[in-house]
Amino acid sequence: MLFESDVAKSDPFSRRRVDRPNGREDFQWWLKLLHFRERLNGSAGVQAIWEGIRARDIDLPTSGPHAKGLWMAFVSNCPLRQVIRHAADLHRKTGQVYEGLYEMVLDNVLLNKTGAIYPWHCELIRWCKPGPGVARRLASTLAECRMAEMNVALKKFKGIYLDIGQRDIYDVLIPRLYGRGAYQFAVKWHLLLVHHGDYPRKPASLKMPLKLAASPTTTRKSQLDMLQRTPPALASDDTGLAVDALTRENFSLCLGEIHNVEPKTKISDRFCARLYATDAFSIDFVSSGLAMFGIEEIGPLAFREIAVKAQTAPILLEAIERLRRLGVSITKCSFSESMIKAAQTSPADMFGAILDSDQHPDVYEDTILLKRLLGDYITARDWQGTRRILFILTLSSSDPVREGWKLLLGLFMEIADPNALGKLVDAMKLHDITLDNQTLSKLYTHHLRPRNPSKAPATHSLVDKFREHDDIVFVTNIMRLSVQCGTNIPAHRWHEVFRRLGMTGRLEELEGLVDWLVTWYSHPERVHLRLPPSPTTWSPPPCKTPAEATLNQLFPPSFQRALISWGFNTLATRRGYELIQPQHQHSASASTTASSPPLSPPWARPLRMLQHLRRHGVHVHTILVRKALRQRLWILFGVGHSNRLRNRLVRRKNPFGLGEFVTVADQLWGGKLFGLAEYAAAKEKERSEAGGKRGKERGGGGDEKMELLVRVFGERMWLNRRKRVSMTTTEFGEYLLGYEEQKTASKKLDREKC
Repeated sequence: MLFESDVAKSDPFSRRRVDRPNGREDFQWWLKLLHFRERLNGSAGVQAIWEGIRARDIDLPTSGPHAKGLWMAFVSNCPLRQVIRHAADLHRKTGQVYEGLYEMVLDNVLLNKTGAIYPWHCELIRWCKPGPGVARRLASTLAECRMAEMNVALKKFKGIYLDIGQRDIYDVLIPRLYGRGAYQFAVKWHLLLVHHGDYPRKPASLKMPLKLAASPTTTRKSQLDMLQRTPPALASDDTGLAVDALTRENFSLCLGEIHNVEPKTKISDRFCARLYATDAFSIDFVSSGLAMFGIEEIGPLAFREIAVKAQTAPILLEAIERLRRLGVSITKCSFSESMIKAAQTSPADMFGAILDSDQHPDVYEDTILLKRLLGDYITARDWQGTRRILFILTLSSSDPVREGWKLLLGLFMEIADPNALGKLVDAMKLHDITLDNQTLSKLYTHHLRPRNPSKAPATHSLVDKFREHDDIVFVTNIMRLSVQCGTNIPAHRWHEVFRRLGMTGRLEELEGLVDWLVTWYSHPERVHLRLPPSPTTWSPPPCKTPAEATLNQLFPPSFQRALISWGFNTLATRRGYELIQPQHQHSASASTTASSPPLSPPWARPLRMLQHLRRHGVHVHTILVRKALRQRLWILFGVGHSNRLRNRLVRRKNPFGLGEFVTVADQLWGGKLFGLAEYAAAKEKERSEAGGKRGKERGGGGDEKMELLVRVFGERMWLNRRKRVSMTTTEFGEYLLGYEEQKTASKKLDREKC
């Protein structure tokens, strides 16, 4: 493209496309070259294309799809005199000229050299006639020029305006001059335009003469000139709109509008309310009297007295229609809109409830106060007041029923009555009302025990609500109901429930919740569901199905690591030593080398849960599980002591040996965690090949223990990687042997004391 666009000089032997006979006047290609050089070199590139066209003696097109782009680029970037000379020569030879050239040239002059606009106009007007609407567009550009150049520009434009004879610039010039504060120029041009029959035609410009007459810089002489020159009714457009004559009344009204002085067409709302409240006057009599005095609007107090006197919805609607015919409107506010809507659509008891209320109409404008009143009514079980406030709060909602349920739910959560809240959620489920994230935030705030980061929730609280019910079960049940109603709860909401169940050792309930979530999101009717984004840096890996993506979002690697830790924490309790029956059996298609044992200790429950998640598409990596197990086993059997009391308690109460942990974990994971099954098979084969006593000596207990340590912790155990402190497997084996002997002796001593 760079070679093709290098066209400044004409070369008959060139292989460029523009030098071929069929590409010489291909203006689409010329325009493409122009845009390329403009991006590359700016104005210099456009001038190079101009020189290339002139060097080949090519005439620019005066019509067609490419004419505007070429003429505009050359007028804006090339020497204007050369372009105009070429256009004049073209007109002399062919009698044709590009129709937008006149406006294009004057626009360019206005932007760069305002004072030269009239000479260019005089040169062009002889052979390049301006098209329709040119004066309006030039006036619009002129009104936006800098104030320092405004005087010169308007003087030059006056000659252009008088020469071209287009009388339709009032609506674009005068309002803009007035809006920029150029009152003197606006008044002068108003008089000039009106003198030549150029009147305002748009509705926005109809009062412009009155505003100009009332402007602060308008002299008495100018006002008299405007009175003399402005006709009784200015020219109107097709809509029939016309500006009023400049009478004393209109002038006073406009002057008051400019200085924010309102006409006396309003009477105190309290006074109007007293008139309507007087028994001697009927509603129609008072309405007719107010209309006779020029009252255009009545306030909420007066409207309330009309409703009180009407007593029924049909009579109130008739009174409203009567006011409308008289030209009197009702102030738009929550009270008046609620009364009208109750009269039109709601049952009669709602109309009566609003009418009998002792609250001031201004109260209905305060949303915060209304919500506080709603809470008081709910506490006092005043259901009529509750319905009235809900009706007003949902007045502007597109779905008032759904919005009312959500308001009730939010207030019930703040009141923190679990029984009432549970009934309300059940009712919402029957009406197919979903919960939003804001409501769930209130649920967490008001119905969960306080919990510090990385700490279990408090086991006691001064608040009675936490003593009366199980907060975790309560919140979990509401979340389940919400999901069944169609609410898409973010994953981080579920993660908080997982943490609370795991940190409090309720792994059986956690397993049930995990199983329910897996079943729910794996159902064929709900595989399309997507969880909303959560504030987490982890993103799930690519999955085969949408259901797997959702489950991976619910059960990330952080949850998997924490799950194993929660399982080991059960060793600090009595139930940590009971054998439990697994809830999830391996399917027939599960590729495992060893089946799960019928009974296993509670600390192994997380491994079964992870296997269950793995079968449903959750990415559970063996490396992650092995690393988490190694960390927990090091806390139980490693060198040193943990800073956490729970870890020290687990270590002291742990009745199992390292081999038991590793064997159970390896069996549950199909022998792929530490490879004990492969090692045992290899040793058995070695014994059978060696045979007799020699094989037994080779497979002695010491070697097997060392092999176990190597498979669990590696060849070298790092005590502090930063300080490069470590110990070998042999050293750790000696330490572990001494630790087990010490623990056995301690247990024996405890039994003797008992």
